[in-house]
Amino acid sequence: DGGRELSDEELLLACQRGDRDALPVVIKRHEHGIYAYLRRYTRDPVLAEDVFQDTFLKVHEKIGQYQPGRPARPWLYTIATTSRREATDGALVWRITASSSANTRRPNSRASSWSA
Repeated sequence: DGGRELSDEELLLACQRGDRDALPVVIKRHEHGIYAYLRRYTRDPVLAEDVFQDTFLKVHEKIGQYQPGRPARPWLYTIATTSRREATDGALVWRITASSSANTRRPNSRASSWSA
């Protein structure tokens, strides 16, 4: 190696081989870009941080699926995008459910249907 900095692709392959020091380097290299991407699309810094953490948890879990020779950056952003969609879809469902619950009255004791 001679002091040469490893590429992201080489680091992901090192992760596959069990190198525990490789993933933190990948995270450090991409933390600003991926966080900014997630922040832009979630419009919520707390949610973006949660999704960022989930993204790299999934990278760790899916490291065996990384294919040698494929660019690392698109693979990382695909995982980030999937995590973002899952989080924002879940947040949307939660907001709709919470909003619906707040606006729904209890059933009328004389009627079997919900009254509005």
